[in-house]
Amino acid sequence: MMTNQDSHHTTSSTDQSLASSSLWQQQLDYYQRLGIHAWHGRVPYKITNTWSLAQHYANISAQYLISYFNQYPEHKKANIIELGTGLGQFSHRYMTCLIHALQHHPSIIRRLNLILCDASDKVLNYLRHHPQLQQLPAIDYVKLCVLPNHISPWPNHISLQSGACVIIANYFFDSLYQNAFYVEHNQVKLASINQESNNVPFHFSPSNHTGPFYRDRSLEAIIHQHKHLNIERFLIPEGTFNLLALLTQKTDSYCLLCSDKGHIDFTHESYDAYFNFCRDGPWSSNVNFFALDRYITTSLGGHGWMTHEPLPCYETNLCTGIWTNLKDHTHLIQKASEQLLSTHNSLDIHICTQRLLSTPPPDLQTLNSIWRLNAYEPELLNIFYDQLTPLSPAQLQHILPFDLMVKRISYTPFPSTQSLLKKYIHLADHAQHQQSLMQLKAMYRSWFGSLS
Repeated sequence: MMTNQDSHHTTSSTDQSLASSSLWQQQLDYYQRLGIHAWHGRVPYKITNTWSLAQHYANISAQYLISYFNQYPEHKKANIIELGTGLGQFSHRYMTCLIHALQHHPSIIRRLNLILCDASDKVLNYLRHHPQLQQLPAIDYVKLCVLPNHISPWPNHISLQSGACVIIANYFFDSLYQNAFYVEHNQVKLASINQESNNVPFHFSPSNHTGPFYRDRSLEAIIHQHKHLNIERFLIPEGTFNLLALLTQKTDSYCLLCSDKGHIDFTHESYDAYFNFCRDGPWSSNVNFFALDRYITTSLGGHGWMTHEPLPCYETNLCTGIWTNLKDHTHLIQKASEQLLSTHNSLDIHICTQRLLSTPPPDLQTLNSIWRLNAYEPELLNIFYDQLTPLSPAQLQHILPFDLMVKRISYTPFPSTQSLLKKYIHLADHAQHQQSLMQLKAMYRSWFGSLS
C-alpha cells in the first residue's frame, strides 16, 4: 500500500505532485454534484456499454467462477463488483448474460453477491430504484470514494465476502488519482503540476525529486522500467494500485475485467506534454496499462492478457484485458483472450457503423449485416430508423428480431431512452408484431407513465 509519505511530494507553494493536487477532489465533486446527469451527454460510456461486451465478460466470468468452485469449497461466495456503476445499464446487461451463462450451475447463482459502487449518493439512490436492477439477485449498493490517503468504505463497510471475486472496471481507472513522471537523461523525475488557477491544460514540469518514490521495492522497480521504453513522460495509476490491493486482500481469488483508454507498451503512442488529460465530463487521462500489468503480476500474484492493437476507428488507444490469480489460470486466460479480442473488434465495428451510416443509406442486405455484426445493439435504431420506416411488415420482421430487442432495451431516465422506446413501438406496430408491441407498451408505461 502506498501512503502520502510514499510519493505525494509537494515541490512549492503552487507546484505539487499530480497525486497530491486538488484535481481528484474536484473530479469527485463533479460526480457528487451532477449524479446521473453526469452521463447525459457529458461522460462517455457507450463504447464499453454494449451487449457484445457484456456477453463476453459474462462468459469469462462464468468460466472463472466454475473453475474456482471446482477447486475450492462450495460454501464460498461469488462476489461480483462493478466499479463506477453509473447508469446501471451495463450491470443489467452483464448480469442478465451471466445468469444465462450459469444456468447449468444453480449452486453458483445462489452464491452470487453483487456489489455496485459509485461515488455519488444521488447515483446510488437512482440505482436502488432502477426498474431492471430490481429484478436481479440481491444487490449491495456501496459508496466508493477513491482519493489519495482515503479509500472508503474498504475494508470495513463493504459486504465483500470470502471466496471468488470478479472485478469489473470499464472507463473507471482513468479517473482515479495518478502520479506523473518524466524520463530525462536515463533518470526518472517526479513531475510537478502548477494549479495557480482552474484553467486547464495544467502546466507540468520536472521537479528535482529523483527518488526513491515508493517504499515498496517492486513499485520502485516498475517506475525504473519506464526508462527503457523510449518515452519522455508517464503516469503511475496509484489509486488503481491501492484499490486493487484492498479488494484482493478481502477475497481468496480475483478476476479483473477492464476496458479503458490507455497505453499498453508505448509502441503506437505515448503521453503528450499534458499527460493526455482531456475532458470526459471531469478531467481524466489515459491508464498506464504497462505499469498496471506489472503491478498485478509482481504485487498481486496475477497473470493476464491485454489487447495490443489500437482501434482504427477510435480516437485514442482502448485496452481490454483480464487478470487473475486463479491457480489453474492458463485455460481461462486463453479462452478469455479469444473472447476479448472479439470484443475489441466489435467495439471497432460499433464505432465504424456510426460513421458508415453518416454516408448515404446502405441497401437492405447491408443494413441487416451491419445490425447483426453489432449484436443487434438496441440504440443503433436511432441511426437505422429512417431507413427502416419505409419497409414493409415482412421486411421489418426479417431485419428486426423483435423478441430479442424487447429484452435488450436498457433503462435510463433520459428523454433519449423514452424516444427510443417510442420508435420501437412504432416499428413493432407497423410490423404487426403484436406480442412485442404489448411488451414494449407495458415497458414504456412502467418506466415513463402513459403513452401519449
